[in-house]
Amino acid sequence: MQTSTLVSSTKPLRAALNRYLPTDPVRPIVTRWNTLIDSAKGQVTFDNLNPGSDIPNTFNGITSELAANDAKMQIHLKLKPNSDIVASLRPISYIPTNPI
Repeated sequence: MQTSTLVSSTKPLRAALNRYLPTDPVRPIVTRWNTLIDSAKGQVTFDNLNPGSDIPNTFNGITSELAANDAKMQIHLKLKPNSDIVASLRPISYIPTNPI
């Protein structure tokens, strides 16, 4: 297992909601993830503050909930040798057999 670091420049990306079955228990959490991205309108942070909206969810909370429900995440690391800094991340419905 590898540990990666989220920083202020980490960009959360929208998940492809149509790839989740309607009965998937992760789907409502992913829907909230996408809603929070849509409402952020600019720089997104993973701290305890909401990005200027009335949505009672934070990326910290949603990411924790995704992890607690064993959701899969696609992450891209910064293009530096031995980097553990996450450039971007998004929930995904499955892990491909040959990920890049």
